[in-house]
Amino acid sequence: MKNYKSTYRLGIMIVVSAIAAQTLLLLSCSDDATEVNFTDPADRYATSAITESEAIEALRRQFFEQTGSYVVFNDTLQRQFLGTDRNGDDQWFIETVDLTYSVGTEASGVTKYRFTLLQSDEEKMAALEYLKDYILPHLTGKIRPFAWLLTNTITHNDNFGTYNDYAATGQEVAAVACKLPLTLSKANKQRYTAQVMNILLGKLILNNSSAFEAFFAICENLYATQFADPETITTAENNIRLYTAGFITRGKDPMSMGVSNGFYPDRETDLTSFCRTVVANTEEQLEARYGQYPLVMQKFRIARETMQAIGYVF
Repeated sequence: MKNYKSTYRLGIMIVVSAIAAQTLLLLSCSDDATEVNFTDPADRYATSAITESEAIEALRRQFFEQTGSYVVFNDTLQRQFLGTDRNGDDQWFIETVDLTYSVGTEASGVTKYRFTLLQSDEEKMAALEYLKDYILPHLTGKIRPFAWLLTNTITHNDNFGTYNDYAATGQEVAAVACKLPLTLSKANKQRYTAQVMNILLGKLILNNSSAFEAFFAICENLYATQFADPETITTAENNIRLYTAGFITRGKDPMSMGVSNGFYPDRETDLTSFCRTVVANTEEQLEARYGQYPLVMQKFRIARETMQAIGYVF
């Protein structure tokens, strides 16, 4: 049996490999060909390629009716029989959610996510309740993803080891690792949710960056520029210069591409840092830390107001 695998990159696109396309062409010319009509993207989430229990399917339908988003518990979106080849082997088309994403606005690196699945109906029901009780209240309908993938764990590897992830996002799908929150107290679930929201915010902000023009205008001429020699300026001096200019995080040295003193951040980094800080802190906490820096406080107010306008609930 041969499987021809396509990936649905977290809602970005369907990618059919050239070999799969060639196979479909060959099969269409053979006597034992089976015509395949691929489903609409929405139907891939409305139905499950891996059979769920009646109870879970009922909850999935109810969730869509209540929230306008689909929810799935496995990465297989479509599994269709293509036919039998000349050697008598079965041919299958398998379409899965791919948790691969590119870092930054240009693909400077790629992270490949791996995940384990929730096994029992009880785990899936608990994960769905966690999503409804802790995550959805922060997101109005207009900014919720097209679909949610609820998994047991999400991990990724790099040259230094394996890392556990709270969540991962794509253009239209958000994946959430639910193993830990299912065992945590209410207070710890809230802390866990804060980490999940930090990840979801990144995609939410990028998708709505045009709404933040008033935010960008404050430091428009400073983005991604150098203001001091990174070899001589101290961290304390660097922070004062940043805060005074209206920033709360450092930028990258264009030579090393590493975060460094002496550089202002780019637009994306600046906006993300402010929005995540607004979510993680009360207005009193922000005032206590940054109150003496008027431009920083002005950008915090704009960030909060704009996030509320696009649908984020504090």
